[in-house]
Amino acid sequence: MKRISTAAATLAVSLLAACGTGGEGAPASSPSPTPSVATGTVAGTVEVELDFTGNWQAGNNAQHGTCLVAPGYQDLVDGAQVAVLDASGAVIGVGALVSTGLELIDGGDALNEAYCGFTFRVEDVPKGSGFYGLEIASRDALRYPEAEAFAPLELTLGTIPTVLT
Repeated sequence: MKRISTAAATLAVSLLAACGTGGEGAPASSPSPTPSVATGTVAGTVEVELDFTGNWQAGNNAQHGTCLVAPGYQDLVDGAQVAVLDASGAVIGVGALVSTGLELIDGGDALNEAYCGFTFRVEDVPKGSGFYGLEIASRDALRYPEAEAFAPLELTLGTIPTVLT
């Protein structure tokens, strides 16, 4: 019987030695580090056609003041979701529109020379997808190659007047 106990003990010690402890209770080997994925920021501005009559009736005419968007663009409001999609269409980053209010076009001084402005910023977007989609509010995704997606984007929705100087 003693012989079986010694054999079992020898087997147990052999197995522990094969597994190793790495000394002082540390594991024999560390797990491979997870490769870090390069990330970037997708950011930009959005110019949206304003509701001239609504803004005029409400007295909205101050630079960076309240701005009402034109009919058909009511989903574009402060806090509306901005989603970045990878090439397969999976959401990989989320941000929000931030209103900059009524923006007078360079040289302009009236509502007919203005638009409603927004900015957005989505940080920590994984790079390497090749192409990216940008969904703003309830709008269909706009597609961009990687080089453009991580450069400042300038989007326009509706008719934005130009000021001739």
